[in-house]
Amino acid sequence: MLKEIILVTIGGCIGFVSSFGTLMASSWLEKRGKLKVYSRFVYSKLRNNESWGFHHSDSNTIYFDIPLWVEIQNTSKETKVIRDFCIILYYKGKRIAKMIQINKFVEEGKEVYYGNNGGYSFIADPRSIKRYECQFSIKKESFEGDSDFDEIKLRYFDECDNEKIFHLKFVKDCWNICSFKIDDDWNLLC
Repeated sequence: MLKEIILVTIGGCIGFVSSFGTLMASSWLEKRGKLKVYSRFVYSKLRNNESWGFHHSDSNTIYFDIPLWVEIQNTSKETKVIRDFCIILYYKGKRIAKMIQINKFVEEGKEVYYGNNGGYSFIADPRSIKRYECQFSIKKESFEGDSDFDEIKLRYFDECDNEKIFHLKFVKDCWNICSFKIDDDWNLLC
């Protein structure tokens, strides 16, 4: 009788370890794959099809505008989150301002939304790829102190609230009215 109890206990332990190992391997396989974010500077629907750069408004206010296409590719089998997708401006390596995420504009009497229906947080479904049109803007007057910047970086938070920052472009001649060249192809950020 004691032998049978010992054999049943050993069999149960082997079954438990085997089940646990299978569960861990399955979880590991589902996490395999990556989240890739691509960007592309494009022409702006908001600013009469001008490219990104420094522009005057009707009231002679100077704006810095960035129309950006973003593709988010998730090659894993689990859902990924991108929260608070935005552009940060830097001067000599120091963060100086966050650009405004434009939610919508009116075109021919109809509201057109940027980002994810006006939001800048995205859910990347398993094994998916989605494209979003984004628009970022900032007024020269909105800066406190010096408004010069020399670098543009993209920032977001992942599903674990880890901050992810990626270089986009360097900028020369800050606040001189001009438009810059759009991207010919997609740029892989991560």
